[in-house]
Amino acid sequence: MDIVEYLDEAFGGTPLVPKHDPELLADALALTDLGKKLHRSIRFVTFRWGLRGLARLSTKEEQQLRELLKNGDDGERLVSFYEAYDSRLIPDAVYVEHLVKLNDAFRSHEERLQDGRKFLTGDDLTMADIIWAMKTLRLIECDYPFDQCFPTYSAWFKRVSARRSFQEGVMGKHKLMSSMFRIKAGIEHLLGIGLKREVLKRVA
Repeated sequence: MDIVEYLDEAFGGTPLVPKHDPELLADALALTDLGKKLHRSIRFVTFRWGLRGLARLSTKEEQQLRELLKNGDDGERLVSFYEAYDSRLIPDAVYVEHLVKLNDAFRSHEERLQDGRKFLTGDDLTMADIIWAMKTLRLIECDYPFDQCFPTYSAWFKRVSARRSFQEGVMGKHKLMSSMFRIKAGIEHLLGIGLKREVLKRVA
């Protein structure tokens, strides 16, 4: 988000941080803060139903992480997360709890987009769209069924992701990896162990 503010200051144009409109700014900041708050939930869900064993750290890597954060701020509780994740000590109920939090957020986004607005806060792209587009992309790579559960929100993401800035800046070097994760998620769905099945069970 610091980069987003810098872009406004350096290049002008339609502001991504709408400081010119206090009401719009408050809405954009609230959605952005929600995105930050649910970042941990994104991690829990994508590790459980996306990365799986690929995300586990070795003992050496865990120690390096502890050393890295020993004198810093571990506000995201990375050390405790990896220790529990690597040891398979996180109960399924915890993963589901985080999934439900995300489902609730997407349901709220779906409702706010019902008035025909193009983006989350109105007809102009803001910082809120940027942070939520990145989270949505990660879940799409895990086969989260946005089209089925939240079609208006899914259409919003397609508008955002079709922009040249998204295609070049986000997908430019990521397309192959993104495709591989989507294929993996599709296979897991067929095997009955994927995220799509879990979401449909709780949303549809």
